[in-house]
Amino acid sequence: MLGENDGLPRLPDVAYHLFIRKNVINPVTRKVFDMLKANLGLIRSAADPGAPAAQPEPEV
Repeated sequence: MLGENDGLPRLPDVAYHLFIRKNVINPVTRKVFDMLKANLGLIRSAADPGAPAAQPEPEV
């Protein structure tokens, strides 16, 4: 893979936003979302509005 060492500019950091609707019927979809939320350290979701907001990532 080409990168900074090859004279190319540094790519920006990427932030992903993962959402799920409150009325999801499929229990597998809900389970996958909950697993991703737990494993990726996601703190807040529409399904959990009382949770504290995630802290912003520091500037590099």
